[in-house]
Amino acid sequence: MAGTVTIVKTNSSGATTAEVLATVTYAGTPFTNDSYPILYPANPDAAYLDEYKQVFAVGTATYFTINIGSLALPAGTYEWNYHVIGK
Repeated sequence: MAGTVTIVKTNSSGATTAEVLATVTYAGTPFTNDSYPILYPANPDAAYLDEYKQVFAVGTATYFTINIGSLALPAGTYEWNYHVIGK
């Protein structure tokens, strides 16, 4: 499973560690256990995130979330390609 997700932030909010920025829901229930999403930067704003401003993905059997690191994510348009592996 693969695709692209875009997040538009209008301000620098979100200083809470692991705050969910977006949820991508799978069609049906393709996985019987957890999924393992991998994010790849697809635009300069996403590629230039560093240190604690980076994001991470957490997968389940039916969706994955994109979560913020431990610092606020600056305002901007962020785009990631994703590839989801599951069992």
